[in-house]
Amino acid sequence: MRHVRLHAPLDERIERARVEQNISPLEAVALGKEKDKIRTSFIESFYHVPWDALHAFDIAINTAIVPIEMATGWVIEASKLRGVKPGDKPTTKQIGIDPVMQQAVAAKLNCSTEHA
Repeated sequence: MRHVRLHAPLDERIERARVEQNISPLEAVALGKEKDKIRTSFIESFYHVPWDALHAFDIAINTAIVPIEMATGWVIEASKLRGVKPGDKPTTKQIGIDPVMQQAVAAKLNCSTEHA
């Protein structure tokens, strides 16, 4: 299991909530602040670390910069890395490799695409 934190600045999350839920700016602000309290309480009680302690997570993604769809893909790919602990280096057998890129690199390096 991977511990993932998706985060974004409060202003970004307020605007996103306002648009997605079709609520007023005041309602969006109240909702954002309430959700922050809930998240903070959960992280601090469940993980016993401060809310901003990124070391408690395997992955932290700022969704104000990384689109949700891309972040989702990253999290899905990371979840496939079974047995890899934080700090371990994944092997090429554990990560998805673009076959076209693999062939191009193998041709350029004049080596096999399969390694022991």
